[in-house]
Amino acid sequence: MPYLRRHETLPALLRHYLEDRWRPPTADAPARPASGTVEYWVEVACQSFPAGATGRQRELVEHAAFWRRFRQLIAAQPDPPRAVHPPHPGRGHADTPAA
Repeated sequence: MPYLRRHETLPALLRHYLEDRWRPPTADAPARPASGTVEYWVEVACQSFPAGATGRQRELVEHAAFWRRFRQLIAAQPDPPRAVHPPHPGRGHADTPAA
């Protein structure tokens, strides 16, 4: 989803997922999601559905888009450092074969 590409780190993506939410309208709130909210870009993405999108389809679009971007960000990270285990009693270092 092109809209999620602007979130270039996992913390930024998570913050968008949790905080950039549109709440159902109240007397003083807009009736449609504001630009920049999760619900806004989901609505824009679902406009291409032939007969409009149901609630379940919107959920699927939202979660699939976040999952895809999450995977892209994970794949782009450098490999984590390899864990070094303490030596075993009577054998050298854990990564060294026993003699």
